Amino acid sequence: MSLNYSIVIPVHNAERFLANLIKQLHDIEYQSYECLLIENGSTDDTWETLVKLTANDEVCRAFQVPPHGPGAARNYGIEHAHGKYLLFLDADDPIQSDILLQYDQIALQNDDDLIISSFQFDTMRENKVVVSQKYQLTDHVFTNQSDFFDNLYDLMNRQFAYVIWNKRYRLDLLIDHQIRFPDFFSCEDRIFNIRYFKYCQRVYTTSKVLAIYRYDAAHGLTTRYDPDKFSTFKQWYQEAIDLLGDRATAGISALYLKGLTSTIFSIIRTKKIDRKHKKAEVKLVYFDKSVRHAQQQAITDSKIKTLTKLLYAFPFPIFYLAVSTGSFLEYRLPAVIEKLKRNY
Repeated sequence: MSLNYSIVIPVHNAERFLANLIKQLHDIEYQSYECLLIENGSTDDTWETLVKLTANDEVCRAFQVPPHGPGAARNYGIEHAHGKYLLFLDADDPIQSDILLQYDQIALQNDDDLIISSFQFDTMRENKVVVSQKYQLTDHVFTNQSDFFDNLYDLMNRQFAYVIWNKRYRLDLLIDHQIRFPDFFSCEDRIFNIRYFKYCQRVYTTSKVLAIYRYDAAHGLTTRYDPDKFSTFKQWYQEAIDLLGDRATAGISALYLKGLTSTIFSIIRTKKIDRKHKKAEVKLVYFDKSVRHAQQQAITDSKIKTLTKLLYAFPFPIFYLAVSTGSFLEYRLPAVIEKLKRNY
């Protein structure tokens, strides 16, 4: 079976979203596509509901994998996809009915390795949108890898290059180069993209808003504690530096400090470890060689980057007091903090 598109969607504790999700997938105005819905370790009735809703469905197929995070579910989707192109979406995000037609129209010659779209980012609180912001690209094509890499820091800094839900990927590149998501619960999308970018020669950016992402500021993965979160960010930093080298060391270092700050906020906020262990864990991050290197190298092309670089230069007791305050503010004023992050 040969199709133009495969849409891969992990579904974890998503029972309440499934009926609307499947309706949206069937409403897509296109012929040659499939949807792979992959349940991974839900504790509600997601799997039972998914099986019921996709019975005898020619478009949506249901799969179940062990609970190893969204990356493992997406890897299963890659390995079972039949489409020439892949989209990775989330179960709770709105899907535009013309999304596949729009992607087709962007690259009429079909010789692209990657399409990166503009997107809308909705910050949610108690199921309500508290901030909605559009991130706008211009219509452009990078015709060689060097040109793309010269602009990759800018795309990362403006939030376009990290995520996976605003992109169209080529399945053959993923298969031929054995590109998969690492088995992490955070930062796996950033690392996946870095590994994919390595093989991109022709890349489109589009002004069309083809993705709407809804982020739960209180319960999203970026604010959730994970004892391995620092090591995953560190791996992304090292792989990004290896990929781009002198082109973007200063910029990548600044973005690393930003990611680490969110990581530290999640350590301070968690109830899984006591205050003593929180401080010890933050101290390990602060004194890590990669963090000290990033503090020295980080670019200061904005006020927030300048303040962040200064923050990591403070003696540890002052640093810890500052990030503890920041963590509290992130919880109490999520929309404000999210806006600061997005304008980094």
